[in-house]
Amino acid sequence: MTGLFVTAADFMDRFASRTGPWFASLLIGLTVILLASLTAAPTLTATSQIGIFSIQLAANPFDATPNPVAPRFLTPLLSWLLGLRGQGLIVLIGAICVLLPTAAARWALAQGFRTSDALLAAGVIGLTLLTRTSLHYAGVPDVTTYVLVFGIWVWRARPRLATLCFFLALLNHERALFLLPWVAWLLWREAGDDPHQRRTAMFGLLLAAVAWLALHLAILHYRDVEQSLGYYLQPMTADPLANIRLAWPYQPLGLLSAFQWVWLLPIGYGWNLMRRHDRAGLLMLALPVLCACVQMLFAYDSSRLAALAFPCLLPALDAGLRDGGPAFRRRLLLILLLQTVTPQVFTAMNIVEVLPTWL
Repeated sequence: MTGLFVTAADFMDRFASRTGPWFASLLIGLTVILLASLTAAPTLTATSQIGIFSIQLAANPFDATPNPVAPRFLTPLLSWLLGLRGQGLIVLIGAICVLLPTAAARWALAQGFRTSDALLAAGVIGLTLLTRTSLHYAGVPDVTTYVLVFGIWVWRARPRLATLCFFLALLNHERALFLLPWVAWLLWREAGDDPHQRRTAMFGLLLAAVAWLALHLAILHYRDVEQSLGYYLQPMTADPLANIRLAWPYQPLGLLSAFQWVWLLPIGYGWNLMRRHDRAGLLMLALPVLCACVQMLFAYDSSRLAALAFPCLLPALDAGLRDGGPAFRRRLLLILLLQTVTPQVFTAMNIVEVLPTWL
C-alpha cells in the first residue's frame, strides 16, 4: 500500500511539473469540489432568504429599494461588474467555491510541499461547509468570506495585503469582524520584534474597521436594511442569552457539523501543543474557535457560524505537512475519505437538516 501511495505521489509531481502549479492546483480544486458535492448536492435555484436577497442585490447593487443584505455587497457587486447579474451570481459563487480549494493547493505547492500534499490541503479546506453551504444553498456567498480569510493567513507576513483581505471580508459579511482578535494576534505574532511592522499592522486593522463601519452606516442611511448591526444587537439589550436559549442544544451539533471528521486535525495538533506547553500555539488554535462561538450570542444558524472557525485548521495543517511524515499523511487521507462519504448535517435554530446527497 505504501508503494502505491509513493507511485501515485510521484505521478502527481511529474504531472504538476509539466502543467505548472496553477493548472495542477485548479485540477485539484475541481476534484475536491466534485467530491464535496457528493454529500451536499449543488443547487441552481435560491431557496434561502439570504440567497434570494443576494441575487436581487447582484441584479442592481446601487438600487435604493429595501434589501436585508445590502451591506454584504462585495460578491453581488463583483458579480454585477462581471456581467453575471441576478441569477448569474450563482455561477460566480460556484467559481469561488472552486477557487477556495485551488488556493489551498497553490499555497501548499508554494510552500514546497508535494502535489499529493496539495491535494490533502485542498481537501481539508474544500470538503467542509466552507464550500458546501454555498454549493447547496444557491446564492449564499459565504465562500467569498472564507477565501479572503484564507488570504489573511497566506499573507500574514505582509500586513497591508492581509488587512486588505480583512476589509474585503467585512464588505462580504460583517461577521468577519468577530475574527478581529485572531487577525490582530496573527499579524502581531508574525511581526516578531519589529515594532514598525507591529504598528503598521495594528493601525491598518483599526483603519479597516473604521472604514467598514463608515461604509456600513452610509448604506443604512441610503436604503432600508433589515439585517443591520442593530438587528442583531437589539435582542441582546433585553436578554443577552436570547439566541443561546432559542437554539440550544443545537449549537454543539452546529459546531461539529462545520468540519465533521476534519475537526480531528486541530484536536490532534492541539494535544501535541499541550504536551509541549506551547501556549502561543494553543492561543492561535483556540482564538478562531472562540470567535466563532461568540457569534452564537447574536444569531442561531450555528453551522454557518461555526464555519468561521476554520483558521484553526490552518496551523494544524501546516505543521502536519511539515513535520508529520508519512503517518500523518495516511491519517489525514483516511479523515478526508470519511469526510467525503459522511452525510453533511446543517443546523439552524431547532432544525437539523441532512443535506441531499448524490451518493
